[in-house]
Amino acid sequence: MGMLRCSRCGRRRRGYDQGGGVRRWRHQDFGCRRVEMVAVMPRVDCPECGVVVAQVPWARPGSRFTRDFETECAWLMTVADQKTVSGFLHVAWGDRGRHRP
Repeated sequence: MGMLRCSRCGRRRRGYDQGGGVRRWRHQDFGCRRVEMVAVMPRVDCPECGVVVAQVPWARPGSRFTRDFETECAWLMTVADQKTVSGFLHVAWGDRGRHRP
């Protein structure tokens, strides 16, 4: 395992392990199909932040959504109300970011 970036401070750090699990991020739908990014994420050992998940280019630290999805959602909130955006993106506010089928 080579050098990775700490998801908290962004500094390059040595890999710690393979992370022990799969992580998922909701992405923009493709037509009427729901899209998720799925990856086994390694962890890094950062002297300042401790052992944390490595940074990924498609999502902010701790987010369950990709940057593109968050950007689309933020833009839609400027032109529509929360109920409309919720229905359009198939997300619900107040349930810790999980979508409703």
